[in-house]
Amino acid sequence: MALDYAESGFSADALRVLDLAARETSSTALGQVQVAPLVQYHRALLLERLGATSGAAEARAAARAADARHCLPSRLADVAALEAALRADAGDATAAALLGSWYYDKGRYHDAIAVWRRALDGNIDAATSALVNRNLGIAAYNVLSDTGLALASFEEARAALPRDAKLLYEQDQLRARTGATEAQRLATLEAERELVASRDDLTVVLANLLVAVGRAPDARDLVLGRQFQPWEGGEGQVLAAWDRTMIALAASALHDGDAAAAADHIRDALRPPLGLGEARHPLANAADLYWLLGEARAAMGADEEARNAWRIAAEFSGDFLNMSEQPFSVQTAYSVRALRRLGEEARADALMADLRDFTATFAVTPAKVDYFATSLPSMLLFHDDPNTARDATVAALTNQLGELQTSSIESAAVAAGPQQQ
Repeated sequence: MALDYAESGFSADALRVLDLAARETSSTALGQVQVAPLVQYHRALLLERLGATSGAAEARAAARAADARHCLPSRLADVAALEAALRADAGDATAAALLGSWYYDKGRYHDAIAVWRRALDGNIDAATSALVNRNLGIAAYNVLSDTGLALASFEEARAALPRDAKLLYEQDQLRARTGATEAQRLATLEAERELVASRDDLTVVLANLLVAVGRAPDARDLVLGRQFQPWEGGEGQVLAAWDRTMIALAASALHDGDAAAAADHIRDALRPPLGLGEARHPLANAADLYWLLGEARAAMGADEEARNAWRIAAEFSGDFLNMSEQPFSVQTAYSVRALRRLGEEARADALMADLRDFTATFAVTPAKVDYFATSLPSMLLFHDDPNTARDATVAALTNQLGELQTSSIESAAVAAGPQQQ
């Protein structure tokens, strides 16, 4: 309303309404955009145009002191007010931080980087420093392809606000993309257990890292000790972490000769606890779980139960990944293994051939970001090349095909027996 007054030439009315807005910004509803700094920057611009330079300076000082969390410039009038603030005071870090966000959102990436760097040279408080360094870290990775600057910027951001759990999560996602080992990432998160416990996504990351370094029992205790809440873009992540944990425990039990414990772990995977906050999608492929359950049953001497589990694994078709149906996935290999365990070599060979054809076609198909995948928090943050993800899937499928081929040759050699002279 104030901006409408100002654009129509009613500056006094605009200032009156801005004063009303300023008083209301002391209390905002959850999720409401905070406008306190913008209100003051608009007041400053109007006062400056009216020749009240001291009043304009006071308004800009009030803008710098206002709560800038969740403040997002969105109008061209906002941009004009922020640019005027920087002309008046090149060291206005709040104005620079806000203006950089608008530039970046509009694709003016290098302008955003320049103004954020300018903000760091000004009189900046800890919260603004964390925000600007975090934004610079994202821009360094996405725009400049400078991983060193990205990592250094996130270090500065976390130094400014060391108790911010979201920064810890984002820093970990960056480190995962820039060469940090699983052990290194785990050490960082374990040193910040209180922060990790404040977020579901960080807890899932910690569970996966524990499994990766061979500490599946710790991962199980971590997941069981929490009530997870579903979040947009995180669909299936908690369940996937639980599956990895149970599979690792089952594989370890089988290795140690405890087939009954292995079967129990797989049953726990197939009947996930309510605390996960999600259940398996009806179209999701669980061939790996049923194949492994069959292996455990066979090791126990329960041949009929083993065959029943392998039959279920063999009959899975397709998969449900990234919120869409897929004709093949890494689960297909377990259906092939199950068919072989059932003695259905012809079907196993045919399915393996289909998987090989799919892999060859998929390897040369231009990758694209799935519509539903755009809600993933990590994709909104760091821009990964979709071809990289495709190539990783192709590599995994190719490796599985190689293992299936090797096991097929070995099985054939055993079946043939020693050659007669």
